[in-house]
Amino acid sequence: MSSIDLPNNIEDCEAYLKENDAGTYIDFIQDARKNKLDYAMFTFGAFAHEPELLRTAILYASLMDVTLTIPPIHTVSD
Repeated sequence: MSSIDLPNNIEDCEAYLKENDAGTYIDFIQDARKNKLDYAMFTFGAFAHEPELLRTAILYASLMDVTLTIPPIHTVSD
């Protein structure tokens, strides 16, 4: 099983999220930090099924000292 080389620091996380059209999560996490919120809750919408983006956003929030609360992802099956 091969591993995917994902970012592991703030700058690389920001670059990875921007490259993958997920820059709004950077703004969201930075706003939560700036406003000293106890936690931030957001959904991933179109990125919900992209584990690399999910992992990077969670890591970025952790590195920025922001606790994320992510609601469960519900899927509809036939």
